[in-house]
Amino acid sequence: LQDGGTINFGPLCETPEYRCIFQRAKGQNSRWNPHSWFARMTKAALTLGTEFVIYLEPDVKISRRHRIDPKHDAGGLYDNFNPAMHQETRNYLERMGRERNPCFKVTWPHFGLAGGSYYRTEALLDAFAPQHVKRLDFGNIEKKEGDKTTSSDFAMILALYARGWHV
Repeated sequence: LQDGGTINFGPLCETPEYRCIFQRAKGQNSRWNPHSWFARMTKAALTLGTEFVIYLEPDVKISRRHRIDPKHDAGGLYDNFNPAMHQETRNYLERMGRERNPCFKVTWPHFGLAGGSYYRTEALLDAFAPQHVKRLDFGNIEKKEGDKTTSSDFAMILALYARGWHV
């Protein structure tokens, strides 16, 4: 999915060598709007119909196929240079996550779900579903976490944890 770019990759995707899907969309600056971001990720997952979705940004270089299967429901960058989420936020997400997964614990309190991340389709479709996203108290989380709350990188981890998925 391309929003704002000018190169049409459609013909390239139609070749047998690449066998990919290319779509253009109106630019929405979704990286700071979790609701439109969740809708786009959901549409991509449904279109692909695969077990996992890999999210790439233009600065990600693919050098080879993956060598091991993912062991978590989502994963990405080892981003420990951004501040960790506050303990109150972790406690809130663990309470929510235990509704679906009784033994759930937050295991990674940082960002990391940026370009170069993967998502189990089942987890993505569940966590990003509007009825689950609307249960997240973004206003209260933002009081603790600041403006990173609405960053797609962080909002995705909030949504996944609130449903008890392992990141």
